[in-house]
Amino acid sequence: MTARREFHTAGFRSLILAAALANAGAATAQQSWISLKQGWSSNTRNDWYNLSQGSRLIPESWLMALEQPETTALFLDPAHIAKFGYIPRPGTGGKPGLPVGFAKDESSDVGYGATRLRWLPNQNDRQPWIGFNCAACHTAELRHEGKTIRIEGGPTSADFQSFFVSFNRALRQTRGDAAKFDRFAVKILGTGPSQANRARLQGELDKLIAWQDGIEKQNATKLNYGHARLDAVGHILNKVAISAKSTPLVPFPADAPVSYPVIWNAPQHVKIQWNGLTENSGSPIRIFGKDTDFGALGRNAGEAIGVFADLTTDSVSLNGYRSSIDVKNLIWMERSLKTLWSPVWPEDTLGKLDRAKVAAGKALYEEVGCGECHNVLAPTDMVKKAKERMWPLRTVGTDIWMACNAWDYSANAGLLAGVKLNIISGKRHGETSGGANMLKTAVTGALLGKGLDIISSLVSDLFGTRESVLAVLPPPLDRLTPARGFPDDPVKRARAEKCLGSVDDLLAYKARPLNGIWASAPYLHNGSVPTLYDLLTPAKMPSLSTNTPAPPVPDGLTRPERFFVGSQVIDTKKVGINTDKATAGNTFEFRTHGDDGLEILGNSNAGHPWGTMLTHEERMALIEYLKTL
Repeated sequence: MTARREFHTAGFRSLILAAALANAGAATAQQSWISLKQGWSSNTRNDWYNLSQGSRLIPESWLMALEQPETTALFLDPAHIAKFGYIPRPGTGGKPGLPVGFAKDESSDVGYGATRLRWLPNQNDRQPWIGFNCAACHTAELRHEGKTIRIEGGPTSADFQSFFVSFNRALRQTRGDAAKFDRFAVKILGTGPSQANRARLQGELDKLIAWQDGIEKQNATKLNYGHARLDAVGHILNKVAISAKSTPLVPFPADAPVSYPVIWNAPQHVKIQWNGLTENSGSPIRIFGKDTDFGALGRNAGEAIGVFADLTTDSVSLNGYRSSIDVKNLIWMERSLKTLWSPVWPEDTLGKLDRAKVAAGKALYEEVGCGECHNVLAPTDMVKKAKERMWPLRTVGTDIWMACNAWDYSANAGLLAGVKLNIISGKRHGETSGGANMLKTAVTGALLGKGLDIISSLVSDLFGTRESVLAVLPPPLDRLTPARGFPDDPVKRARAEKCLGSVDDLLAYKARPLNGIWASAPYLHNGSVPTLYDLLTPAKMPSLSTNTPAPPVPDGLTRPERFFVGSQVIDTKKVGINTDKATAGNTFEFRTHGDDGLEILGNSNAGHPWGTMLTHEERMALIEYLKTL
């Protein structure tokens, strides 16, 4: 045990759910899923599912009328929504239901940009739109022996990329297919619409399609994310560049998908995002009569911009930019997170814990060194600081691309050229600017546009200024071989050399507390490892960011390089996702390498060597303990 310990540590020194729930695994008569005790009332949960953050994807009436591609079935048909991993809900009044996290925004569109559409005669400025809120990406469901467990704040299994391929195709086909458009128009305009009204609707539909096509082009990548992954940071930075009217608008592929992080205890963290791009300030300010962390408000506003909030940097409101961001709801959602407990393993549903193994696993947790990086928080502890740790790319050894892309992102500043970084003070953007700096300006401008002038004096370090390189290291060029997938992508090779030869705060990944880890598969920041058992075995391919060889393994096991995802069925033994191709719903095959044998950039399962020298029995004991966190 001493040798293993030395290898792994060398160099790395409110509410309770409704009383009707009898216990952590009880289900109500009104729902088909099991709700765990996570500190939320049913009212809080419903508001979490439904409140708008200001996201505006499509007018509600259009979404209700939209048909799936190649069929007359509605786009919101529950089976169609479930296919992409989002959680459907029943409709009312003859209308299809909105999935969990698909929220209605009814704000005035005066001063808006892309979402200020006029498809009705004498239309008012408060037509309802549908967009995403936090719950769409941070509500999980796990399935086991015919039962479904709902996890609030857990990572969705959604296939965001495929959903939007289908969504955009549905829009284009509605416009291009006369019969589809006729049905669409009747549902929106009524029976026998005039030619003028049809033409108006067609013109506004063209505008939405053009907007969606622009976003799709800007983020376009050959990499398939599959279920449970999304390059959220890439989408956010690209959306800011589009909103700033960057010219020329150079596509920056969103090709570094990551696993959706769990968000319980998020208010207790300092660094947010896998690479610590945003921060909680820890210094609350008074907004709407209550203390609010301005760092949290800023990062949530940034997230809202990324998922379809309307932001117009050429339209000024008060001292900032006009946007659809709903500040009051963002603050409410963040306050709700402060009461969200992490989920406890439900023994009555997923199986009893082996207490002897738990005790042995707890000892291993400390011996292997897990506790040095992953602070332990009690499930109901809403106060203790997370004390997350940031590990440089060259140390942790996992896939570099999320951190590398975010750090190296730059664009023509467009309308932000010459603008001060936080609108009122500080350094100004040049003709070209870093993505993190442009995001800071967009967020502060949007918040100032809501009348929150106090933000300007507090938010200067919200996203940092990422221009200086703190140190330079020789890039491990022996690792940038054809086998690593670089022969046809000189841009990615150059970026890899730049990132691996530099040191910066953003060139790092976060180690967070592991409470609720059993409900957060797949693992590693890019979702490349399906189970905890697999995480405790080494990868076949050495890390791109470190020359440290993989240690010898007692039983010769290595992490799987191919597995299937999508079913949401939990593997209660290895703890993670069921990867059997035959399991219903497992429709996407995750692969670390392509048919040509080259590594798929963004999909590396290398790195994180801690715990990979355990025997089978030790792995199982450690996993049993991790179930209790």
